[in-house]
Amino acid sequence: MIIKAIKSALNITKKHFWILLAMVVPAILISAILGGVVSSLQNSEALSLSYSFGASFSVWLISVLVGIIGVVLFESAAMGYLTGDETETFKFEDAFVAFKQGNTWLVAALYAAFMDLISFIFGALFVAAVGVISASFVPQAFGFNTTTAQIIALIIVGIVILALVGIAWIFVATGLAFIYLTYFDAKRKGQELHLMAGFSKSWNLMNGKRWDLIGLKLLTLIIAVVTLAIIAVVGALLWWIFASMLTWTVFAIVLEAVLAVLAVAISIFYTVWFAMANIKFYEEIK
Repeated sequence: MIIKAIKSALNITKKHFWILLAMVVPAILISAILGGVVSSLQNSEALSLSYSFGASFSVWLISVLVGIIGVVLFESAAMGYLTGDETETFKFEDAFVAFKQGNTWLVAALYAAFMDLISFIFGALFVAAVGVISASFVPQAFGFNTTTAQIIALIIVGIVILALVGIAWIFVATGLAFIYLTYFDAKRKGQELHLMAGFSKSWNLMNGKRWDLIGLKLLTLIIAVVTLAIIAVVGALLWWIFASMLTWTVFAIVLEAVLAVLAVAISIFYTVWFAMANIKFYEEIK
């Protein structure tokens, strides 16, 4: 299933790469622009001499809203990929299909907000587990006078909590991996859905399929890391040969620039390819 999804997505990506890329460009650009605005606000707040909780909260709220907007745009593009794959005709306007399918965009935004909340909760639990482990190493800093046995117990408890939080997060994240697509897929087929439908549909869809999705994510990550690592090693080797041994520094700089452009091009291709692989995986399991 995993290999089939990746191979099928590769064939589609090679055939329709430019239109698939164009479909995600608006999401990338808008996210980058809004992200720049948030970054400027955060820097201004950090440099401010008068700390204001209200201002900090406002910046945090804006950053959350910007994140939600980015998620909705990218999910809308994913919905467009799904629509185009089923009709075998990819169109640029399908990148905004979530905004043309009733209240789908609003539901996607609410789902994104919920996933942010879940991420925050698990993140807080993760920090708490790390705090327990840290306290065990330097108990005096936290005002504790502990024995060796108590320190070991704290470390074990922290590691167990950390493992349980990680497992729980993976279980929830994979179960809700297609929360947007399942809702959109049913909605465009004329089904009347309530807000919570995406949760149950995605959860039921992923029953028994979580390991497959994890395998897909790991395989695509390995492909990307290995490819970029090879480029990095080749770049280091070429620099050593031409800049260090032959002292052709200018030529070496040109080669490094070419490799940098190649790395960016490959990363862009992989972004589109792996996004399409997720769509093919969804179609395989639904």
